[in-house]
Amino acid sequence: MKTWFLCITLLGALFGVALSSVAPANAKPLLPASDDQVLVRLGPKVLPKAAQATPQQAVAQAQTLLEQARRDADPRPAGLALGLLAPWSDDGRAPAEVVVMRATLQQHLHRFDQALAALQSLVERDRQQPQAWLTLATLHRLQGRYAQSDQACQALLSIGQTLYGQACLAENISLRGDGARARAMFEALLAQTTQAPTRAWLHASLAELHGRGGQPALAEAAWRAALNAAPDGYASLGLADVLIAQARLPQALQVLRDQPASDAVLLRRHQAGDALAGVQLRQRQMGADVQAAAASGHGRELSLYALHVQGDAAAAVALARINLRTQREPIDLLLLAQAARRAGDRAALDESLQLAREIGLHDERLQALR
Repeated sequence: MKTWFLCITLLGALFGVALSSVAPANAKPLLPASDDQVLVRLGPKVLPKAAQATPQQAVAQAQTLLEQARRDADPRPAGLALGLLAPWSDDGRAPAEVVVMRATLQQHLHRFDQALAALQSLVERDRQQPQAWLTLATLHRLQGRYAQSDQACQALLSIGQTLYGQACLAENISLRGDGARARAMFEALLAQTTQAPTRAWLHASLAELHGRGGQPALAEAAWRAALNAAPDGYASLGLADVLIAQARLPQALQVLRDQPASDAVLLRRHQAGDALAGVQLRQRQMGADVQAAAASGHGRELSLYALHVQGDAAAAVALARINLRTQREPIDLLLLAQAARRAGDRAALDESLQLAREIGLHDERLQALR
């Protein structure tokens, strides 16, 4: 497998930031006035029937749809892509590229358990699947299971994927708080590669390391290096977060200016003082209730909406707790702590700190909120 495919797909797994908005659970259905009324227009491309496509054709088209879903902040193309792969969904011997693509789509749609089960089944029948191991490591990491992520990283090393295996382990080492060791590993790997997507990923990993270490200047420099290597929506959000935290709001808006108007981007723009972004978020009816958040798996954005747009810290705490059922990345624990601090909810703040200890996460930003 070519390393550029490994890196691009890994970046998608790590940096899938295009998230859909969620309507309130009590929203009224839209009933057409007649059979001729157009409710929504989809893209102009007509997809071939899945039954007529080869696995390779279906995977290629699914990749195009996934890129569209990320670019447009619209989950529907990802759902269509899953439909293309449906003929192989119950096939225990489905081609590896089909299984990996289906799992990547499931991850994008926050169907983490399904993605994990499919990838685990694949590597049990064929260990020589680097992309499957990479995605497994990422899925375990985002759910706070660092030991299982380590095992997937080690599997990468065992099949000769040295750079990706070492970077994978460095990520987990940095999350556990050994920043000096992880930084040395990332810098050594940067010296070994000239591939732009790989360098962007490594710089982004360094930026997050510095962010957790309470070093905003270094984090900013690393985010900018990531963007210089290969422009990416996730890196733009990361840089914007650093700038917003320092109250450098015009610069944050400049970074976000050309990004697609996903919920995540609009939330940052609102934090940076863009009043129109708040209006757009309200028009999307993001103020969904807790049950809608649980069903959608997008509690992070809803919690941010409650905290920064609605100014309802108590609701933000409830939504952040929902989000932590499925996602336990540093930003998710930090969000609960920030919302708890704003709400004056000491129990919720202690909960965030205790969860960090349980999963082995070290984050100076969390400690500063004690």
